[in-house]
Amino acid sequence: MSYIEVSNFSKSINNEFIIQDINFKLEQGEVLVILGKSGAGKTTLLRNINLLDLPNSGRLDIDGEIVYNSNEPVISNKELQKRHKLIGLVFQSFNLFPQYTVLDNVTLALKLNNKKKIAEYRRKIKNRKEVLDFSKKLEEEVFIKASKILNDLDLGDKLNSYPYQLSGGEQQRTAIARALILNPKVLCFDEPTSALDPSLTKEVISVINELKNKKQTMIIITHEIDFAMQVADKIIVMDQGKIIEEKVNYHE
Repeated sequence: MSYIEVSNFSKSINNEFIIQDINFKLEQGEVLVILGKSGAGKTTLLRNINLLDLPNSGRLDIDGEIVYNSNEPVISNKELQKRHKLIGLVFQSFNLFPQYTVLDNVTLALKLNNKKKIAEYRRKIKNRKEVLDFSKKLEEEVFIKASKILNDLDLGDKLNSYPYQLSGGEQQRTAIARALILNPKVLCFDEPTSALDPSLTKEVISVINELKNKKQTMIIITHEIDFAMQVADKIIVMDQGKIIEEKVNYHE
Protein backbone atom coordinates (compact mmCIF):
# COMPACT_ATOMS: atom_id res chain seq x y z
CA MET A 1 0.00 0.00 0.00
CA SER A 2 1.18 3.52 -0.83
CA TYR A 3 1.67 6.15 1.87
CA ILE A 4 -1.42 8.03 0.65
CA GLU A 5 -4.27 6.52 -1.31
CA VAL A 6 -7.28 8.51 -2.45
CA SER A 7 -9.90 6.16 -3.85
CA ASN A 8 -13.05 7.11 -5.75
CA PHE A 9 -13.48 10.52 -4.14
CA SER A 10 -16.68 12.23 -5.31
CA LYS A 11 -18.48 15.31 -4.03
CA SER A 12 -21.78 16.61 -5.33
CA ILE A 13 -24.07 19.48 -4.41
CA ASN A 14 -27.70 19.43 -5.53
CA ASN A 15 -26.94 16.35 -7.65
CA GLU A 16 -24.18 18.18 -9.51
CA PHE A 17 -20.68 16.73 -9.21
CA ILE A 18 -17.94 19.11 -8.05
CA ILE A 19 -15.35 16.32 -8.10
CA GLN A 20 -15.94 12.84 -9.48
CA ASP A 21 -14.10 9.52 -9.21
CA ILE A 22 -10.77 10.96 -8.06
CA ASN A 23 -8.04 8.34 -7.57
CA PHE A 24 -4.32 8.75 -6.91
CA LYS A 25 -1.47 7.32 -4.83
CA LEU A 26 1.54 9.02 -3.30
CA GLU A 27 4.63 7.72 -1.52
CA GLN A 28 6.10 9.23 1.63
CA GLY A 29 8.19 12.32 0.92
CA GLU A 30 6.71 12.87 -2.54
CA VAL A 31 5.15 16.11 -3.72
CA LEU A 32 1.93 15.96 -5.71
CA VAL A 33 0.82 19.05 -7.60
CA ILE A 34 -2.78 19.35 -8.73
CA LEU A 35 -3.12 21.64 -11.74
CA GLY A 36 -6.24 23.07 -13.26
CA LYS A 37 -8.11 26.21 -14.17
CA SER A 38 -10.35 28.05 -11.71
CA GLY A 39 -13.47 25.96 -11.17
CA ALA A 40 -11.78 22.67 -12.06
CA GLY A 41 -12.45 21.25 -8.58
CA LYS A 42 -8.95 21.60 -7.12
CA THR A 43 -9.95 23.43 -3.94
CA THR A 44 -12.90 21.13 -3.29
CA LEU A 45 -10.60 18.12 -3.61
CA LEU A 46 -8.06 19.66 -1.23
CA ARG A 47 -10.77 20.48 1.34
CA ASN A 48 -12.05 16.91 1.11
CA ILE A 49 -8.58 15.45 1.59
CA ASN A 50 -8.07 17.80 4.55
CA LEU A 51 -11.48 16.78 5.98
CA LEU A 52 -12.64 20.40 6.16
CA ASP A 53 -15.45 19.08 3.99
CA LEU A 54 -16.33 15.42 3.52
CA PRO A 55 -16.80 13.70 0.17
CA ASN A 56 -20.11 12.01 -0.54
CA SER A 57 -18.24 8.86 -1.43
CA GLY A 58 -14.72 7.50 -1.44
CA ARG A 59 -11.91 6.47 0.86
CA LEU A 60 -8.70 8.07 2.13
CA ASP A 61 -5.82 6.04 3.58
CA ILE A 62 -2.69 7.61 5.06
CA ASP A 63 0.27 5.59 6.29
CA GLY A 64 -1.79 2.39 6.48
CA GLU A 65 -4.60 4.04 8.46
CA ILE A 66 -8.15 4.55 7.19
CA VAL A 67 -8.72 8.29 7.59
CA TYR A 68 -12.07 8.44 5.81
CA ASN A 69 -14.37 5.82 4.36
CA SER A 70 -17.84 6.77 3.17
CA ASN A 71 -19.00 3.21 3.89
CA GLU A 72 -18.20 3.36 7.60
CA PRO A 73 -20.55 4.77 10.27
CA VAL A 74 -20.80 8.55 10.72
CA ILE A 75 -17.61 9.90 12.33
CA SER A 76 -18.02 11.72 15.64
CA ASN A 77 -16.71 15.29 15.85
CA LYS A 78 -14.07 14.17 18.35
CA GLU A 79 -12.81 11.44 16.03
CA LEU A 80 -12.96 13.78 13.03
CA GLN A 81 -10.79 16.32 14.85
CA LYS A 82 -8.29 13.58 15.68
CA ARG A 83 -8.05 12.48 12.04
CA HIS A 84 -7.99 16.06 10.81
CA LYS A 85 -4.66 16.59 12.62
CA LEU A 86 -3.02 14.09 10.28
CA ILE A 87 -3.33 16.60 7.44
CA GLY A 88 -1.93 20.12 7.68
CA LEU A 89 -3.18 22.92 5.47
CA VAL A 90 -1.53 26.21 4.51
CA PHE A 91 -4.30 28.51 3.36
CA GLN A 92 -3.99 30.73 0.32
CA SER A 93 -4.50 33.87 2.43
CA PHE A 94 -2.42 32.43 5.33
CA ASN A 95 -5.20 33.14 7.91
CA LEU A 96 -2.85 34.39 10.61
CA PHE A 97 -4.38 36.03 13.67
CA PRO A 98 -3.34 39.72 13.49
CA GLN A 99 -3.52 40.20 17.28
CA TYR A 100 -1.03 37.39 17.95
CA THR A 101 2.74 37.30 17.53
CA VAL A 102 4.44 34.81 15.23
CA LEU A 103 5.16 32.55 18.20
CA ASP A 104 1.57 32.74 19.44
CA ASN A 105 0.15 32.04 15.98
CA VAL A 106 2.36 28.99 15.60
CA THR A 107 1.75 27.55 19.06
CA LEU A 108 -1.97 28.31 19.51
CA ALA A 109 -3.30 24.91 18.42
CA LEU A 110 -0.70 23.02 20.42
CA LYS A 111 -1.45 25.10 23.53
CA LEU A 112 -5.16 24.34 23.17
CA ASN A 113 -4.32 20.64 22.95
CA ASN A 114 -2.14 20.94 26.04
CA LYS A 115 -4.97 22.59 27.99
CA LYS A 116 -6.96 19.40 27.54
CA LYS A 117 -3.98 17.33 28.71
CA ILE A 118 -3.55 19.52 31.78
CA ALA A 119 -7.26 19.25 32.61
CA GLU A 120 -7.07 15.45 32.38
CA TYR A 121 -3.90 15.42 34.49
CA ARG A 122 -5.57 17.65 37.11
CA ARG A 123 -8.45 15.19 37.43
CA LYS A 124 -6.01 12.36 38.16
CA ILE A 125 -3.43 14.24 40.21
CA LYS A 126 -4.74 16.38 43.04
CA ASN A 127 -1.36 17.79 44.05
CA ARG A 128 -1.31 21.41 42.85
CA LYS A 129 2.49 21.63 42.56
CA GLU A 130 2.65 18.50 40.39
CA VAL A 131 -0.01 19.95 38.09
CA LEU A 132 1.91 23.24 37.84
CA ASP A 133 5.15 21.37 37.10
CA PHE A 134 3.40 19.32 34.42
CA SER A 135 1.94 22.50 32.89
CA LYS A 136 5.35 24.22 32.91
CA LYS A 137 6.98 21.18 31.29
CA LEU A 138 4.43 21.20 28.43
CA GLU A 139 4.89 24.94 27.96
CA GLU A 140 8.66 24.56 27.70
CA GLU A 141 8.28 21.70 25.20
CA VAL A 142 5.99 23.83 23.03
CA PHE A 143 8.45 26.74 23.03
CA ILE A 144 11.41 24.50 22.15
CA LYS A 145 9.50 22.80 19.34
CA ALA A 146 8.17 26.06 17.91
CA SER A 147 11.58 27.74 18.11
CA LYS A 148 13.21 24.90 16.18
CA ILE A 149 10.61 24.98 13.42
CA LEU A 150 10.79 28.76 13.14
CA ASN A 151 14.58 28.68 13.06
CA ASP A 152 14.46 26.04 10.31
CA LEU A 153 12.20 28.37 8.32
CA ASP A 154 14.50 31.39 8.90
CA LEU A 155 12.02 33.04 11.27
CA GLY A 156 14.03 32.71 14.45
CA ASP A 157 14.30 36.49 14.80
CA LYS A 158 10.57 37.05 14.22
CA LEU A 159 9.11 35.25 17.25
CA ASN A 160 7.71 38.43 18.78
CA SER A 161 6.71 40.12 15.51
CA TYR A 162 3.10 40.57 14.44
CA PRO A 163 1.77 39.54 11.00
CA TYR A 164 1.60 43.17 9.77
CA GLN A 165 5.34 43.45 10.42
CA LEU A 166 6.15 40.50 8.14
CA SER A 167 6.67 40.29 4.40
CA GLY A 168 4.34 38.08 2.37
CA GLY A 169 6.96 35.34 2.31
CA GLU A 170 7.45 35.54 6.07
CA GLN A 171 3.70 35.35 6.64
CA GLN A 172 3.54 32.24 4.51
CA ARG A 173 6.43 30.61 6.35
CA THR A 174 4.66 31.39 9.62
CA ALA A 175 1.56 29.64 8.29
CA ILE A 176 3.72 26.66 7.30
CA ALA A 177 5.27 26.56 10.78
CA ARG A 178 1.78 26.61 12.33
CA ALA A 179 0.82 23.57 10.26
CA LEU A 180 4.10 21.71 10.89
CA ILE A 181 3.99 22.01 14.68
CA LEU A 182 1.19 19.43 14.81
CA ASN A 183 3.37 16.86 12.99
CA PRO A 184 1.03 16.27 10.03
CA LYS A 185 1.64 13.22 7.91
CA VAL A 186 0.58 15.25 4.89
CA LEU A 187 0.99 18.99 4.32
CA CYS A 188 -1.37 20.64 1.84
CA PHE A 189 -0.94 24.01 0.15
CA ASP A 190 -3.72 26.04 -1.45
CA GLU A 191 -2.23 28.14 -4.27
CA PRO A 192 0.98 28.94 -2.34
CA THR A 193 2.27 31.53 -4.82
CA SER A 194 -0.92 33.39 -5.71
CA ALA A 195 -0.88 35.73 -2.69
CA LEU A 196 2.80 36.59 -3.16
CA ASP A 197 4.78 38.95 -5.30
CA PRO A 198 6.22 36.95 -8.25
CA SER A 199 9.73 37.66 -6.98
CA LEU A 200 9.00 35.51 -3.90
CA THR A 201 8.13 32.38 -5.88
CA LYS A 202 11.75 31.20 -5.67
CA GLU A 203 11.53 31.47 -1.88
CA VAL A 204 8.42 29.26 -1.86
CA ILE A 205 10.15 26.71 -4.08
CA SER A 206 13.14 26.67 -1.74
CA VAL A 207 10.98 26.09 1.35
CA ILE A 208 9.01 23.29 -0.32
CA ASN A 209 12.18 21.56 -1.47
CA GLU A 210 13.68 21.82 2.02
CA LEU A 211 10.56 20.18 3.47
CA LYS A 212 10.76 17.52 0.77
CA ASN A 213 14.35 16.75 1.76
CA LYS A 214 13.01 16.08 5.28
CA LYS A 215 10.56 13.52 3.82
CA GLN A 216 7.51 15.73 4.31
CA THR A 217 4.74 14.49 2.02
CA MET A 218 2.91 17.37 0.32
CA ILE A 219 -0.09 18.04 -1.89
CA ILE A 220 -0.17 21.40 -3.64
CA ILE A 221 -2.85 22.97 -5.80
CA THR A 222 -1.89 25.65 -8.28
CA HIS A 223 -2.61 26.94 -11.76
CA GLU A 224 1.04 27.87 -12.40
CA ILE A 225 2.70 25.26 -14.60
CA ASP A 226 6.27 26.58 -14.24
CA PHE A 227 5.99 26.46 -10.44
CA ALA A 228 4.54 22.94 -10.59
CA MET A 229 7.40 21.65 -12.71
CA GLN A 230 9.97 22.89 -10.17
CA VAL A 231 8.48 21.22 -7.09
CA ALA A 232 6.37 18.24 -8.17
CA ASP A 233 7.25 14.56 -8.25
CA LYS A 234 3.81 13.78 -9.63
CA ILE A 235 1.32 16.01 -11.41
CA ILE A 236 -2.38 15.54 -12.00
CA VAL A 237 -4.44 17.87 -14.15
CA MET A 238 -8.11 18.44 -13.35
CA ASP A 239 -10.95 19.76 -15.45
CA GLN A 240 -14.66 19.86 -14.61
CA GLY A 241 -14.10 17.89 -11.44
CA LYS A 242 -12.21 14.99 -13.02
CA ILE A 243 -8.58 14.01 -13.48
CA ILE A 244 -7.84 14.32 -17.18
CA GLU A 245 -4.08 13.74 -17.08
CA GLU A 246 -1.48 12.21 -14.75
CA LYS A 247 2.28 12.24 -15.13
CA VAL A 248 5.50 11.74 -13.23
CA ASN A 249 7.79 14.76 -13.20
CA TYR A 250 11.43 13.79 -13.64
CA HIS A 251 13.63 16.52 -12.21
CA GLU A 252 16.92 17.25 -13.92
